[in-house]
Amino acid sequence: MTARTRAGAGGFTLAEVLVAIAIFAVLSTMLFSLVGTSLSIFRDGERSRELYEIGPGVLDSVAEDLRGLASGGRRTERSPDLLLVLDRDGSRDPRLRLVRTLGRDAADRRFRLAGTGVEPKETIDLRSAPAAADEGKLRASGGFVEVAYALRPMTDASGAVIPGTSVLVRGIRSPIGGPGSFFSDEFDPDPAAGLALFPVVDGVLRFDVACWGPETRSWDGAGADGGPEPIWDSSRARLRDFRLHVGDESAADPRDDVFPRRVRVALVLDRPDDRASGTFLAKPLGAGESTLAADDAKRVPAAGDPDPWVKIGAEWIRVGSRGPGNEVKLVERGGRGTEAASHAAGAPIRVGVGFECVVEIASPREPALR
Repeated sequence: MTARTRAGAGGFTLAEVLVAIAIFAVLSTMLFSLVGTSLSIFRDGERSRELYEIGPGVLDSVAEDLRGLASGGRRTERSPDLLLVLDRDGSRDPRLRLVRTLGRDAADRRFRLAGTGVEPKETIDLRSAPAAADEGKLRASGGFVEVAYALRPMTDASGAVIPGTSVLVRGIRSPIGGPGSFFSDEFDPDPAAGLALFPVVDGVLRFDVACWGPETRSWDGAGADGGPEPIWDSSRARLRDFRLHVGDESAADPRDDVFPRRVRVALVLDRPDDRASGTFLAKPLGAGESTLAADDAKRVPAAGDPDPWVKIGAEWIRVGSRGPGNEVKLVERGGRGTEAASHAAGAPIRVGVGFECVVEIASPREPALR
């Protein structure tokens, strides 16, 4: 009996081993859960940090192009094509086209050597290789550059269009005018059109440009009610829906050109984590309904958030207070220039991160409305 007691004192009983294993399993689960949560928070923080670097960088690029317009923003008989055109495509998305001075491009090797060849024939754009400048193939810029911004549909790896998201593209070309000009009536950002437009950022939920006109009193509301102008045509001859439109005779007359006092640029980028694990509609949402059901309402902005908007498909919706369960009350359907529509259960509810800037135009020209 003494021997058995000594043997038992030197080991553990089966019950003790099982308890120890159970405690270890629980602690390991808690540890892995804590590490997983920490890594998830870190990844989300990194993604948010990237967005907060990308968004302002995109706006800085647009702002710099617009500021270049101020230093060369008036046509003359020697430079009749200095223009600012803001119009809308079939989806009501903005297409911004302008002519600016060289600015930062003046230091680019392609621009410095352009026009030095015997018979230069090629236009300078984002496809131009430095070797073409060395060989004297690029035409002289004339001191001005055409710039264009537009949106293309965003596609997944299989080539299918991702509803509600776009790719912002930008292009430059010089000298201005002539075949292939961004100001052609056939301007089309589709890659099949062959224009030198290249992606700036993908996952774009919203890209909007608006101009401060002669009767604008605030950035809110529509142009007719003291809001900004959604389209602009500095020549007053191209866009017949432009409120300051004169007619075809104005195309060749730079004396009546008009430029806005300031331009607002808004950008909303989709959160990368929302693309993979965001919230979705728990049941169909009709075009006239004022409440949506989400599978996780905590991912939807609250009524007091500074930017209480979500995007479902192509429709922007301003959300309000949360109801019982995962219901969310809706304050405005078809906002931000979109139309209210029906959405199927399982449709992604996109939130995004918003950025905005207002660019002052140094030498605006605004006639009174007739």
